Amino acid sequence: MDIAHLAVQKGLSPLLTGFLFLAGSFCHPDARPAEYKDRILSVDKINDAPGLTRTSIDYFAAKYGAPPEDKRLSSLLFESHANLAPKAIFYVCGWDPRRDEALLFGNYWRKRELR
Repeated sequence: MDIAHLAVQKGLSPLLTGFLFLAGSFCHPDARPAEYKDRILSVDKINDAPGLTRTSIDYFAAKYGAPPEDKRLSSLLFESHANLAPKAIFYVCGWDPRRDEALLFGNYWRKRELR
């Protein structure tokens, strides 16, 4: 997602026409914006999913080396998500700590109401 934001900022052409998110991650749990905290709960509630837990999320974020508030790690923190792409496909897993982030972004593309 952060690459899409950079493409828009740089005015690259042609514009992106769509996204495919397979169990996407859009915000580090420690950087959740206040206005969405009540909608991003799965990362706190689901800690026994096979292959992904809050511990593994923190582990991989640490390996990435950016602080939680870095927009490259937490693209939900970009001021706007306008003009990224007109279409998006989201694959969301029910037993996934990142589920609520994907549902939040999926709702954005459906209604275009996120920021």
